[in-house]
Amino acid sequence: MSSQKIDSTFFRAPNKLYSSHIFIPETEARLVAKSFDAEGNVGESGWAAIYEGVITPPETGDYRFVGKGDDALLVSVNEKAVLWSVTSGGLNMQAGVIDPQSDWTPGYSSDGTPPRIWNGDRHYGSWVRLTKGARYRIKIVFAEGYGKTSEFQLQIQQRHGNSLAAPAKTEPLPVFTLAPLTSREIAVMKKTDLPAVFSGLIFGADSIDKK
Repeated sequence: MSSQKIDSTFFRAPNKLYSSHIFIPETEARLVAKSFDAEGNVGESGWAAIYEGVITPPETGDYRFVGKGDDALLVSVNEKAVLWSVTSGGLNMQAGVIDPQSDWTPGYSSDGTPPRIWNGDRHYGSWVRLTKGARYRIKIVFAEGYGKTSEFQLQIQQRHGNSLAAPAKTEPLPVFTLAPLTSREIAVMKKTDLPAVFSGLIFGADSIDKK
């Protein structure tokens, strides 16, 4: 996906934010515009937030991103789409704002993302092999197509053995994060109904043992 494509077509909020994780409980969609200092230019719907940076896995292994996005939550690693979680509202955005099938290299296999996430179900992405100490470019996009509320939660699953099964609806999975979570952050995350583990692998470069 090209940031130039987004910038030349849509209003770009002046305030850039940093976050070590994306795990937002249900909230009023209009508050997003306020957090980006975009009130008056961005409404409660029809927006997309783009986060990008570098991750460094602490362990070599097979991973997949697991997420819930209302209306949309997209993840790419090295420009390859590895998670696409949308509701019907999020689908309305793909033609006008984000379409990972054309903007990123498709990354899905037969065990890829199911089509719906109603009733608290999570989407699960493609398995991707990550090497300890290597640097990978990540982009995370979350968007609101229409409506008054939004929520976005991103988790990570490491494969153990040969299982390709999707995580059960009730299985707690680690929050995907670049830094250890604070007690205040965990308190906010517990407001969601998504079963989660708040400690585990840290994907920030500072978490790597440099010996």
